[in-house]
This record gives sequence, C-alpha cells and structure tokens, in this order.
Amino acid sequence: SELKQFLPNLKASPKAVGEALTMTGLLMDALEEVSIGGKKDWLIGLEVRQNRPDCLGVLGIAREVAASFNLPFSLPKYNLGTHTRVPQVKIKAVGDVRRVCVLQVDGMRNSVKSPDWLAQTIELHGVNSVSLLVDISNYAMIMTGYPNHIFDAGKVVGGLVWERSAKAQTLATLDGTTLELRKGKELLVSDNLGPLVFASAVGVRRSAISERTVSVLAEVAVYDGAKMKSDARGLGVATEASVRLEKDLSAEDVAWALGFLGQVLVKHAGGVVSSTMFDYYPAVSRKSGAKILVDADLAARYGGVSISLSETERLLKRYGFAVSRKSNGGLQVVAPSWRPDVTKVADVAEEVLRLYGFQNIKPMPPALRPVADVTPKNVTLSRLLETGLSVAGLDEVLSLPLTTTEWNSKTALQDFVEIRTQNAINEEVPVLRQSLAGGLLNQQHEFIRRGVTHVELFEIGKVFGFLVLYFF
Repeated sequence: SELKQFLPNLKASPKAVGEALTMTGLLMDALEEVSIGGKKDWLIGLEVRQNRPDCLGVLGIAREVAASFNLPFSLPKYNLGTHTRVPQVKIKAVGDVRRVCVLQVDGMRNSVKSPDWLAQTIELHGVNSVSLLVDISNYAMIMTGYPNHIFDAGKVVGGLVWERSAKAQTLATLDGTTLELRKGKELLVSDNLGPLVFASAVGVRRSAISERTVSVLAEVAVYDGAKMKSDARGLGVATEASVRLEKDLSAEDVAWALGFLGQVLVKHAGGVVSSTMFDYYPAVSRKSGAKILVDADLAARYGGVSISLSETERLLKRYGFAVSRKSNGGLQVVAPSWRPDVTKVADVAEEVLRLYGFQNIKPMPPALRPVADVTPKNVTLSRLLETGLSVAGLDEVLSLPLTTTEWNSKTALQDFVEIRTQNAINEEVPVLRQSLAGGLLNQQHEFIRRGVTHVELFEIGKVFGFLVLYFF
C-alpha cells in the first residue's frame, strides 16, 4: 500500500515486486502478510547496499519498481498555499549545511495515541509509537527516506540557527543522555537560548513536542556526510537519522520531503500551513551528475549481451537518466540527482544491465583466446633441466639460500663479495649463499649418516653476491 501511494497503477503481486527488486540489486530477505488498520497488506524486507541511501525510503523503492515494471513515475505535488510569512532561520555553519528547508504549521492537535494505521505502520518498520506528531515525523522519514525534525514553535525563541557549538557545554537529550559538546565542533540547531537539537536529529528536552503543542516548525535538511559521521562518532551517538545523514543523500528532493511532511501534518493532525517554505540551497550544493560518454557496445563489453543503443537509451531514460545522442554515434549520460554513486562508464553499464534484467542474460561459455607465452626464458630452461635430471634418476634438493661465511669460503666458484642479511631469521646463517654446493653437500652428508650410500642429487636455484670492479 505504501508503494501504491507513488504507483497507483502497480498491479504486480507482492512476491513479483520483491523478486523484481532482487534482480535489480535490492535482495528480498522477507515477505510477510500483515494487517494495517484492519486491512490486509504485505511487508517486504529488502537488503539495501551502502551506496544506495536513496532506497532507505519508500520513495526510492518506488522508483526502482517503476523502472522494473515500466510504470510512469513522478513526485506527487503538494499545495502548501501562498503565504507572506517566512520562518526566521539563519545558517551560520555554511560549510556543513548542503540544504535546509523549514515550514511552520499551526492549529495542531497532538493526541497521545496515534490512529491504528499509523502506529502499526511505523512499528512494522521497527519504530515505536510515541504520540501523533512524533509518529507522523517518523512516518514521513520512512516514506521519503529523509530524516526530519519538528520543533514546538511556542518554545523556539528568536528563530532557528544552524551553527557549530559556540562553546564547550553539555546537551541533555530527550532520552536522558548527556552529550559533552566541544567548542566549534558539533553541528547544532539552536535558538537565542541555546541548542535545540543535535543536527543528526537528537533533540533536547526544552524543544520537545508535548500534548499541548499546537504549532510546529518542521525542518528537513541534508549535511556534509563526513561531518555528520565525525560528530556522531565523537559523541557516541547512533540513531536512525544519524545513519541516514552520514550518507550522500540527494539535496534535490529535500523541499519535496518537507512538503510531504507538511501535507501529512495537515491531513492527520488538523494543521494549517502558515508560512512559505524557507529554503537554503546554495549553488555549491547544486551538484549536477558527471557527464559520462558510452558507446554502442557498452552492454556487450560488460555483460556479454547485445543491447542496441536505442534500447540502452530507453532503459536509462526510464530510470531518470538524462541521455543525449553524440555525433560519434554514442550517448552522453547524466545520472539522476538521487544517484550520485553513478560516476563512470562501468556504473552506467551496471544500470543498463540490471534494468534490462540479469535474468535475461543467457549463460554462455566465454570465448577463450590464446595469449602469447610471456614465461621468461630462464624459467623455461629451469623446468626443462628439472624434468630431465629427475627422469635421469637424480633427486632434487630445495635448500634455503642462507648459509655461513665458512661454507661460502669453501664452495664459492666465483670471486663475488658476500652479501649479509639484515634482521636475519637465524643468526647461525646470516649470509646469502654464493654457491649451490653447500646445500648439496649438507644433504649428501645427511643421506650418508642415514646409511644411504648411492647419492645422486641436483638443485636449481639462485646464488648471490656482487662483483667489485676497479677502474684505473
């Protein structure tokens, strides 16, 4: 039912949806019949990879399903009305904030108990029901994939400020945890009286929603992921919101996500939108995808399957890629905003193949081609000698290249300077051999000691030393 909010024309069975998602890289690990608000539904469990934060919400999954079943997809439009009042917001930590959107909604009624459908929905997603407004906040995160925060507007003094901690201080969170903030380090949302929330949506008691809350400031924001990860690790904080904000969430859909939250507050909490949307979206955050050039044999090279250039273009456009033809017969491809992980030709090939359907790629033996023999000549000679001597009845010896100066002086056949090892594994043999004779003689003595009188041995190996040249 959640998917059908975005895809009303979806007719496939829950099992078929899960199998299609599995074949496109989101492995189905659970399929369970459930009841929500007294109506039969299905819960599909998916394994989402680290590079796909867009699929941490129903919105992203709906895009995948739409592409798999070739269904039309567009973001729903939300009418928030026309207003002259703009929420009072200041962004001080400009280097940490990629986008912030804020909206005020008044006339709320915050009951302690949420309707059954809402409480059951978020609980099926692993989130405990708290109260109507808190549950709506969590529901919006589940549906859009974006964390959000709702402040009691009556408790905010002087507007919202995104800033790094102004001083070393303690922050008491809603769950009773005390966080030790460092001056100039952690990113906070504050007002004139001090911190209201740790940026990864860990709130403080002073701004908490209560049964008496009637007006809220709702915000959705995305930040520099590395900064979020550093803050969370430094404070030992791990929440559902912080895990999402540490990833490379697209800034493009932030305003839409807040619009979704606003509409749910209006519909299910009796609210009225009372402000225009504040939207901080600097040019540096408006990233366009990389322009990637691909040719006609893209699928053949990476997947061993023939997919025409026209079909490649159709598949990519179906998923939201911007595609244009080039004069050389290839394509220029730009990934959609929610797929910043697509940066090179191999990434585009993977998208084409999974949209084409891995199940449609027929298994076939690889076409093997003989390659040039690059074996060094000395290795070939060594193998020939080893085979010939073994066939002649000699036993091969494999000895360590380490020996003593005494053995080198007795067996060296050439006037090489001895090489001494550093950090020798055995102080009794600290130098490299200058001849193979030492190892052969040692093995001969061992055989004789054991009563073996007929001894024929050989060894193929390296000897070591360097030659000193004198010039006059």
